[in-house]
Amino acid sequence: MFGALPPGQKAQLVLNDADHMSFAGQTGRAVEIIRRDESSRHLQPAHHALVAAITTDWWRARLLGDDAAARRLVQPAGLMPDDRCQMG
Repeated sequence: MFGALPPGQKAQLVLNDADHMSFAGQTGRAVEIIRRDESSRHLQPAHHALVAAITTDWWRARLLGDDAAARRLVQPAGLMPDDRCQMG
């Protein structure tokens, strides 16, 4: 889907072993409303932190013109080897 979107200010974050709830931001029993792999459950705190950091930098760069946030988006910290963050 990402490649089919027109070029511009778009982003896609793909986290290995993430599931829907990894991006939902919920914690506790709320994340167990769907069946989950143990790897997704185990990585959830790290995934939540990555999503929060990367989306915050995205909005800071776009809305505030924050150059430091834009530089962090070039190679976001904390991504694992099979994760990817695409901009374009």
